[in-house]
Amino acid sequence: MEGQPSSYQVSPVLVCTLSKFAEQSGMEEGVVLGWIKKGYLPTKRIGKYTLINLALFNQELLRDESFGD
Repeated sequence: MEGQPSSYQVSPVLVCTLSKFAEQSGMEEGVVLGWIKKGYLPTKRIGKYTLINLALFNQELLRDESFGD
């Protein structure tokens, strides 16, 4: 196909829903909601939706020297 790029780059997902984060982390949704309410997870509200900011969360984890001990 002329004019089409030969490869596509997929952008990383930078946000996710509470339920998707719970599923991926293996935690219950109630636990994740508690973390959000306590400010442990960075979030962004868009309209009626609250999304977890995965990019900021990953940066925080990388800066935390005690993470992974």
